[in-house]
Amino acid sequence: MKKVNKQKIITLTLAILFMVSLATNVFLYYKLHMETQKIKISIISSPEKDYFTRMKTLTDYSFINDWSDKGIIFEKLYREKIHSDLKRHEGFIPNRVEAELIAQNPDYPNGCESASAVMLLRYCGFDITLKDFVDNHLKKEEVIDKDGVRYGPDPSKCYAGDPASERRGWGCFAPVITEALTSAIGSENYKAVDISQTSLDFLSLFLPAVVWTTQDYKEATKVYQWKSLDGNFTYTYPVGSHTVLLVGVDKEYVYLNDPLKPEGVQKVKREQFEASFTSTGRQAVTIINRTPHAEGPY
Repeated sequence: MKKVNKQKIITLTLAILFMVSLATNVFLYYKLHMETQKIKISIISSPEKDYFTRMKTLTDYSFINDWSDKGIIFEKLYREKIHSDLKRHEGFIPNRVEAELIAQNPDYPNGCESASAVMLLRYCGFDITLKDFVDNHLKKEEVIDKDGVRYGPDPSKCYAGDPASERRGWGCFAPVITEALTSAIGSENYKAVDISQTSLDFLSLFLPAVVWTTQDYKEATKVYQWKSLDGNFTYTYPVGSHTVLLVGVDKEYVYLNDPLKPEGVQKVKREQFEASFTSTGRQAVTIINRTPHAEGPY
């Protein structure tokens, strides 16, 4: 075979390999892009360490089987074992409660999680202020910017930033509020329970409940990102995330004590809220009364 023909064959082979590689990369990029659009969060380098990514992509409970009070496991046990004999738990029962509405402003412009938690505590009879909760029970860690990179804590472990700061407060997720509530309760008769991933119908049995949504009650479509202090992990947090106290659910609407809207209870279309609630990870926390013969579905 002539040298020229060999060169042509080599060139053609390399061209084919390049085209195959290009096509594969384009396909992979397209797949990743579509998946990103589907879950509406960025593809990050450490999804196994990122709470929000897990909550958004959760299809079963293999990720969280060590969290005994979590989500659908709690709902399943409650429905099938604890209260299987109560017909009113077989379907949806509209429910609404009245709870004190506590404003987060002006002292805690980024303290919606804490304000909602204090509303829940006060509903249960605990004499506690927002300042007391933030200062003595909420675990917090600062977020810093260095050399163009943002570093901060895992928002499922502690509050990222300062809830009293208008510009340097981001937020936290359900496990942090559950832990802070547990600290504030200090009683064997009550227990803070993380019931994230449950249905609104089920949540209606445990009102009031602290729930995650957005400031306009619409879907969260973007996320903040920052690295762990050691630079090994990336954490995400939904832009516009907001936490409120769910005080009512019926077939068409939900009713919210919103710490940003102290003028009164907010009435929001259930379908709209459901989309917002889902986009922020379907996170919810409540307090159950473990006293024998206590009123309520406990």
